Amino acid sequence: MERRERLRQAMDARGVDGVVASSPDNVVYSATFTVPSHMSNRFRRTLCLTPREGRPALVVVNVEESLARAQAGDMELLTYNEFTHDPVTLLADLITERGLADGRLAVELDHLPAADYLRLAAALPRAELVPAADLFFEARRIKTSREVAAIRELAALASRAHGEAFARVRPGMTERDLARLLVDACAGTDYCRPIVGSGPRSAHPNAAPTDRPIAPGDVIRVDLIAGRAWFHSDVARTAVVGQPTAEQTHIWDALVDAYRRVQERLRPGVRTADLHRLYLAALAGRGLEASLTFLGHGLGLTIHEEPYINAYSDGVLEAGMVLCLEPMYLVPGQMGFHIEDEFLITDEGFELLSPGTPNAQLIQVGG
Repeated sequence: MERRERLRQAMDARGVDGVVASSPDNVVYSATFTVPSHMSNRFRRTLCLTPREGRPALVVVNVEESLARAQAGDMELLTYNEFTHDPVTLLADLITERGLADGRLAVELDHLPAADYLRLAAALPRAELVPAADLFFEARRIKTSREVAAIRELAALASRAHGEAFARVRPGMTERDLARLLVDACAGTDYCRPIVGSGPRSAHPNAAPTDRPIAPGDVIRVDLIAGRAWFHSDVARTAVVGQPTAEQTHIWDALVDAYRRVQERLRPGVRTADLHRLYLAALAGRGLEASLTFLGHGLGLTIHEEPYINAYSDGVLEAGMVLCLEPMYLVPGQMGFHIEDEFLITDEGFELLSPGTPNAQLIQVGG
């Protein structure tokens, strides 16, 4: 109900009579659930209409009807045969029945297939169809208490998984071996996707684990993404096998210093562009030039969402936002360093959701 109220407040602010969700994450936000085939079959549509006034409705393929009815609550449910009916026509008929055919409707133009949009526009010639992306951002940027609790639990789990897996790393293990340790430590989640790069491969921003053996002196960079009930963790840690070199220690200390300086500024009212400039200046003060212009992002039903903290965005932090800060420094062909934690912006400042962040020394493994 709280999500529905947020959507309606966003509609009021934009003079919109209804909003149509078509992407899996925004259907989940609007309806609190989605059906499995929405993710796995691109030819099936799940469409959710939330009017500014009245009962929300969900259009879903008939083979998912029993599951949808079990989860739909007070929503109106309309089903279609994917071989004989057009879900977009069903949606247009629903909009007409609700008296919205002459209204202003927000639609996910950044997701809905062009063919679907053309059919919807033809079926509703008097309706004004406007983009829904900013409306959903407005509704989703401040998390509900239940959303924060779900993210907090996953963040703590991911942080523990890093510690458990790194404690078992030994030279000769492969990246895949380490990935399996991480997956085992994330038991109970709906999915777990570890990014694991060792040695020169740690300089790849999104390295899938391979059969490369981990060797003494390697930097190991792990970014662990795990999810449950549509919420996610996104936590990264870096380790070195054995004693770190002077260069590795210098880079890590500079990265941690910049990270701390940014954390000290986390509070409502701070602009994301100022955080990014502070980060670049802190690195420069230690003799490093940032290898990426990306510092952080919002987290929720998707891994990356607004607000972004980079060279191209300038949002304002608000209490209730959940952010990932992920300073990363890459030396192409040699090594890469990465810290990532999750933060809840509070009225007083912030709460660290992923405990165990390595704010002092570079993690040493393989002893």
